[in-house]
Amino acid sequence: MFLYPNNWFVRGTHDNVTGTTEVKLSDPNTKRFSISVLYSPNDPLFDSKTGKSVVPIRALKNFENEISDDFVFFNTTGKFPHKYCLPGYVCASDVVDYVTSKDKPRKMLLVLVKINEKDLMIFSFSESKRTFYKSLSSASQILGSIKIS
Repeated sequence: MFLYPNNWFVRGTHDNVTGTTEVKLSDPNTKRFSISVLYSPNDPLFDSKTGKSVVPIRALKNFENEISDDFVFFNTTGKFPHKYCLPGYVCASDVVDYVTSKDKPRKMLLVLVKINEKDLMIFSFSESKRTFYKSLSSASQILGSIKIS
């Protein structure tokens, strides 16, 4: 559950096989601003070959490696590794510079939230490179309003 402006568009999907739920938010006043909240139970990003617990920063790096192939340009900046978080949870965050095949340069905030030893939530916010930091506080407020029950 989370708060967002009531004039935004919301689209949700749920995969009954994996249990994964994703909600996408978009601001009707801009085509580039988007937020995605993905909840993934029993996610393989937390699987460990050593039997030790996988820390969120390592799981986030693994996730970034997985998705980087989908972009023409994908560069993790290493900025804000622990700044953006869901209160009460262990998290990792990163800002990514990226370009898709049909887009201009953009920025993305990725926040990986460790819900428990197997479940995770990934919050992503993307915006044009030019206005990313202007919209970051709105995205941060949405992230901070998330309640998991």
